[in-house]
Amino acid sequence: MADQYDPAVAFQWVLTGPKYRIQSDQENRLDLCDHCDEAWLDGGEWALLQALQLTDQLPQIFTETWQQRISHEHSEQRLKARYQQLVGAADIEKAAAFRDWLNRHEKRAELLFFISQK
Repeated sequence: MADQYDPAVAFQWVLTGPKYRIQSDQENRLDLCDHCDEAWLDGGEWALLQALQLTDQLPQIFTETWQQRISHEHSEQRLKARYQQLVGAADIEKAAAFRDWLNRHEKRAELLFFISQK
């Protein structure tokens, strides 16, 4: 006998299955059934995917690469927020602009050495 759809089983995997983040700045998470490889979209998640122009990338959201990138971005956002609390948002923006300039500079090593001198 072929497998038949069972709403109770489907709802159980929604409650207990893995959750996948869409973007680092979004709290919505997508559900994916480990058994049938079906996605569950609720809470306006399809509308969010459309607004973010990610509907054609839905399969990639469930990949380890996508989730690692999201995790890395989320960690960076938390670190930046922490430094903004410690130093202030305006100074962090200035420091970030300087860091970006320094990282692109052809004499980066020499400038870092100069900055480190008292």
